[in-house]
Amino acid sequence: MRLALLAAAVLAAAGFGSAYAAGAFGGDQRPRTAAVAAPPPPPGAVELASIRHVVLRAATKMGDPTPTDGVVVPTTRRLAELVDVDTDEADTPVYFVLVRGTFTDSAARLPKGAKPPTGTILTLTVDPATNESLGGGLVRSIPDVAAMGKPEPLALNMDTSRTTNVPCADGHRHLVGPDVLRGFRAVTAVSCVEGTRTYPGRGQWSVRIRRVAVGDVTGLQRYFEQPNRPGLPQGGFCDGVAHFSLVPTFVDARGRWLVPRVPVDGCGEPLPGAPKLRWRAVAVRRVRLMVSAAALAAHCAMAIKDLPGDGIGPLTPTRGGPLFKSIPKTARACIYRTRDFEVGSFVRGFALGGAQTHRLLGALTRPAPSGNCPDAAMFAVVSSSGGRWAEVELGGCWRVGRTYPEYGLGGSDPAAVRAILGTR
Repeated sequence: MRLALLAAAVLAAAGFGSAYAAGAFGGDQRPRTAAVAAPPPPPGAVELASIRHVVLRAATKMGDPTPTDGVVVPTTRRLAELVDVDTDEADTPVYFVLVRGTFTDSAARLPKGAKPPTGTILTLTVDPATNESLGGGLVRSIPDVAAMGKPEPLALNMDTSRTTNVPCADGHRHLVGPDVLRGFRAVTAVSCVEGTRTYPGRGQWSVRIRRVAVGDVTGLQRYFEQPNRPGLPQGGFCDGVAHFSLVPTFVDARGRWLVPRVPVDGCGEPLPGAPKLRWRAVAVRRVRLMVSAAALAAHCAMAIKDLPGDGIGPLTPTRGGPLFKSIPKTARACIYRTRDFEVGSFVRGFALGGAQTHRLLGALTRPAPSGNCPDAAMFAVVSSSGGRWAEVELGGCWRVGRTYPEYGLGGSDPAAVRAILGTR
């Protein structure tokens, strides 16, 4: 078993992804100065229109002409960079822009044989005096834009008026067959999917994303106009594996809508050949908090099994010894509280310095205590890079749930653990 299998909720950390070349904001060749600037005022309608044009042009060059979820932040170059506080880069006012999509920078200068950089977030810094791009790049996760300034939404020119009151297919709608669908002339389609979003200062959420089709939906409509095929699929047998097919809501030019049934084969599975379609997100609704802002900042899971408290079953007592194959220089502690002595809920988390790490890991190497031990209401997960981790009770017998060299139970020095991790 691995940590991912034990965690009741798995952390997906926020922050910058790996940017290509000179950084997510490279490309500006201005002379370096030590000037200090204030953020520009929020962009007006004219500025937003110009920024929108710049963004769509850049996104198209990166391979996605239909980016979504645009955000513009009035800030300064130095805040937008968030790289080096001692940089000589001119601290000029800029608009920092982010949009989502599927991007590939085919024009990037790369070593021979290297693949072009890709990313799901396109970033641009825009000169507020000219509304021209100063540089751009690709990252794989949303940075903390709230730390740069006040984010403003950036509409990306899509007329969704005819789909405003159109519902998503949800399994409760009346489904129409091929005969009805053939008499309907769809001009667009609506769908809703589940996903995740990380909101600066608010944590990671499961969300429901409402989307509108981009481009011609004729091919998709023709797929749903097919009759069922009663015969068995190629191979002559049913594989018993359920296959998913996204069911859209088709919309005509007058805003009328209908939901088609899925054409199936003799096994009841969707027919192959459904064309892929581009979708643009038009609304995102938060459904459930998955990872709190505090847990994200601490790089901790929201909940995890209480290993020393038999959260995955009794562990075999061991004679202790080193927790990891090689001793890390630094580690991270995540504190959890448990009421049922099976799953712990996140309380707080923090990084440990070199001296603390050395002392704490040395204190977690004792053999398992003998006799009966009372359950502890708190425990800590101590982890390092490379997925190495262990758990220690903050009370009771101060037992240690070990994962190296195999799962087992060890002991600790209570005084040292209490001094570094506390008991609350």
